[in-house]
Amino acid sequence: MSTDQLATGVGALERELLPNLRVPEQVQEGRYVIRRLLAPRDEAIDLDLPAYGAALQQTIREWHEDPGRSRRREEPDTPSGPNIRRQRDPNNGLLLLYPLSPQVGDVEGELPVIGFGISFPTRSGARTVTYKVNNIYWSQEYGGDS
Repeated sequence: MSTDQLATGVGALERELLPNLRVPEQVQEGRYVIRRLLAPRDEAIDLDLPAYGAALQQTIREWHEDPGRSRRREEPDTPSGPNIRRQRDPNNGLLLLYPLSPQVGDVEGELPVIGFGISFPTRSGARTVTYKVNNIYWSQEYGGDS
């Protein structure tokens, strides 16, 4: 088993690092910043075939209505994240755990970095929630004083 595999034999994923932060800067800041963690195919793992098909049809419909919004030049063959979330049961969110390769981010050790993503269902008429953070969190994330 390679150093890039968990004890269970599941290989660690390699995600592309955010291009404007070079690896040495990330290591110095104690960060592992990637482009994108969640993949639509992962978010769709709990959908049944009719729900998946409805999400795909809505994605295709939206692409035809405004093809300039997408980088795609061909009709989509997988549903978009927002359309997947619209099809999910409003009572069920989805927690996704991703073991990420420590070598990509030049992280010390052989254990993977664990990334997690939460895919909440879209619910029509849902109440908007405003979040507040304290100054310690703000300083950790953005540096300096709040």
